[in-house]
Amino acid sequence: MKHLFVISRDEPELAKAEISVVSGTDVTKEKSHIIVIDTEKDIEYFKRLAYTKRSLRFLFRCQKKDLDSTIESFDWNSVFHESYLVRCAGLGNCERKIAEKIWDRLKDPKVDLDDPKTTFCFIQDKDEIYCGILVHESLGDFEYRRNKYKPRPHPTTMHPKTARFLINMSGFTSGRLLDPFCGAGGILIEGAVLGFDITGYDISQEMLNRCEENLYYFDIRKFTLRNRDAGDIMDENDLIVTDVPYGRNSKLVSSMEDTYKRFLAASYDKTKKMVVVFPHFVDFKALLGKWKIERELSIRCHGGLTRIITVLSK
Repeated sequence: MKHLFVISRDEPELAKAEISVVSGTDVTKEKSHIIVIDTEKDIEYFKRLAYTKRSLRFLFRCQKKDLDSTIESFDWNSVFHESYLVRCAGLGNCERKIAEKIWDRLKDPKVDLDDPKTTFCFIQDKDEIYCGILVHESLGDFEYRRNKYKPRPHPTTMHPKTARFLINMSGFTSGRLLDPFCGAGGILIEGAVLGFDITGYDISQEMLNRCEENLYYFDIRKFTLRNRDAGDIMDENDLIVTDVPYGRNSKLVSSMEDTYKRFLAASYDKTKKMVVVFPHFVDFKALLGKWKIERELSIRCHGGLTRIITVLSK
């Protein structure tokens, strides 16, 4: 079955890497912001994607000049369900014209502008037109979980979209997830939303209290929090996802590198896969020990910081 994805133009490389991992199909070399894949996975499965704006069931693609004839020859009755709406992107005000053409080819047509059962999307990319049935659209899904809306925010908390992306890059869709530097709980919250059993460590009890309050605020009740050093991991986990703490002061960097090294050593026998974010100014490759880098990506942040995202496996 073919699926169609419209990815974020802000972070296209991250979006393509995420689709590649979640779908099992390598799309990292695609040049367009529109991705088509052939997979046995149901399109509903891809609602978890962070950097994808729309997920659709693929119907067809054609040259712009052939759109009218393609609409006329396509079997709309085979994909229509109860009612429909047409949406266009990059084609100008074409919705009504296309909707009328589809209407003429349906046995029992019904347009619903408010709650259509079938939304046909037509998306232009250069000289090509893609058509699909909308399954999921990201309409600020992460907005209300941003740091500023939490009861106990903290400036180091990761954006929920990035946290979701990190979890997806593990390739896991369920299981036991540990964040050994959990802070105010950004990664744990997204893990819980996705259905993981979550555990968080932090050496600061104040941060754990902050994390607990944030989890409760989002109606998350099933979790484990431990006042524990990341270099002393006691829990067996399916995956570890974390954004390590950092500082640019030379003495602090040296101290944190020791913490990273202890964490990387302690985690090796306690999990199957890790997704770890390091600051760009740390030589993390010298600290990995037995861990192997599966993927490496980067995100530019404020203040000249670049976060290096690593997917680690044994």
